[in-house]
Amino acid sequence: MIRLENITKIYEKHGQTLRALEDVNLHVPKGDFLAITGPSGSGKTTLMNILGCLDRPTGGTYLLEGTTVEGLGGAAAAHIRNRKIGFIFQSFNLIGSMSALENVELPLVLRGESRKSRRQKALEALERVGLQARAGHRPAELSGGQQQRVAIARVLAAQPPLILADEPTGNLDGVTSREILSILQQLHGEGQTIVMITHDEGIAAAAPRQMRMEQGRLFTLETN
Repeated sequence: MIRLENITKIYEKHGQTLRALEDVNLHVPKGDFLAITGPSGSGKTTLMNILGCLDRPTGGTYLLEGTTVEGLGGAAAAHIRNRKIGFIFQSFNLIGSMSALENVELPLVLRGESRKSRRQKALEALERVGLQARAGHRPAELSGGQQQRVAIARVLAAQPPLILADEPTGNLDGVTSREILSILQQLHGEGQTIVMITHDEGIAAAAPRQMRMEQGRLFTLETN
């Protein structure tokens, strides 16, 4: 599914060179659930942005389902994001003026799917996360946990081969965090490929495979 080879990312700031990623190598097979931990400033967000085709590396190769994507930008990168990657963010990234149903439909609107098709998929996805009764509610009318479940439903409706979860429980309490992790574990059990970034090692333990970033480098962690 994912193969990174010698990925580097270098920023120039105020005349200084910052190496955010240093020769990162990563293989994520289809159906894997990988959690990546690390302290603030270790390169986790930079890595996630590259995996999500939101940023391009300075050097190295990124293959997504066998396609070279590290050099893509503009419309080509947007197409990959819409078709192949589902994002779950700490801040939910829902549009406040839209209902839960409309937020879930949005990626399908961008694909040009018919109103009937996208509405059916969105309703089924909301039902799966237990929010069918809240389909008409806007984000401000939902709790943080409900908003995150809407974000997950948005991914479910789009059916991407890869889910990238960036601190998906960061704004949630302990009980709600466990509910969100349970959904991710269920998706993994169904064969979904998931890469999750988190600073919380307790959250990371929910994933069967774990790695850690330190100063731009990626290390494998042994799990029980």
